[in-house]
Amino acid sequence: MNKIILKYIIAIVIFLPSLVMANTVTTFNLDIVDSPQCFDGIDNDGDLKIDFPDDPGCSSPGDNSELDIIVPPPTPPAPTGGGSAGGGGGYSTNPITTLTLSGFAYPFAKITILKDAQAMASVDTTADGTFKFSTEKLSPGSYNFSIFATDVFGIKTSLYNVPVTISYGSLAQVSNIFIAPTLSFEKNNITPDVSAVLRGQSRPNSQVVINFSGSSEELFTVIAGKDGKFLYTVGQNKLLVGSYQAKAKSNMQGEISGYGNIVDLQVEKVNTPIINCILQKKGDVNCDGKINIVDFSILAYWYGRSNAPTKYDLNGDGKISLIEFSIMAYYWTI
Repeated sequence: MNKIILKYIIAIVIFLPSLVMANTVTTFNLDIVDSPQCFDGIDNDGDLKIDFPDDPGCSSPGDNSELDIIVPPPTPPAPTGGGSAGGGGGYSTNPITTLTLSGFAYPFAKITILKDAQAMASVDTTADGTFKFSTEKLSPGSYNFSIFATDVFGIKTSLYNVPVTISYGSLAQVSNIFIAPTLSFEKNNITPDVSAVLRGQSRPNSQVVINFSGSSEELFTVIAGKDGKFLYTVGQNKLLVGSYQAKAKSNMQGEISGYGNIVDLQVEKVNTPIINCILQKKGDVNCDGKINIVDFSILAYWYGRSNAPTKYDLNGDGKISLIEFSIMAYYWTI
């Protein structure tokens, strides 16, 4: 049987300048073992007869040649002797059409497989993040299989697409599937005084590259743990008010995944609450619920000055005088 090895280019990614590999192509491998000629639905020898048992050149479904066998004339029997000739035998079973998908994701993730955009099956990854799925329930034809993972945080990845054409009795093995890491912000709306925390899951011990973009673009790196989890923090007061996006890919010993889903972050202005002092006691000029030396110091600063804030004019006579201090002393708390 002929074995065809095809490599599909998924993406060309440019990695960090600090890495040895500046440009790397991520591929999956598709190995197809063709169906035997006597079970492929093709008239391979041009005699208008197809496959076993219709083509006389086929001795069984597993026979890889439809060419008719020319049988020489039988040898005349010996004049003497006895005995009988025996022969014959059963046919082999029909070859089975099989598809196998295998690759890498994250420990204890759920792998969901779609066939032409319809849910087909799901499998769990092992402790090292590997997965494998096989099926013999496919009819010959062309399919587009889409694969995504759901990590331990419940975050789903982008779709990984695998186009495959399957013939009668063929064996299609898709390997080296490298699922992109998951990524999410701990909070999608923050203020500049709060850190932006990114988390996700990747292939264990892989290097995760986070592309962080806003007014400019930056690349951050972090190493995933044995459980595939990673965490990266952009410190407080390092982000200006505005919109940001992030996406991530993984590098494992030179094998690089594509980028995963894009996640959004909004950094908003800090809203300073407006304190209403109407319900506070007179003399509580800083509105902290207390009348003490702090309020006295504020009044002392404005004593005798013009254009003092009206809230400090406790008797409403348009100036800060000893009367304000008398009122404050009456309401004094601590």
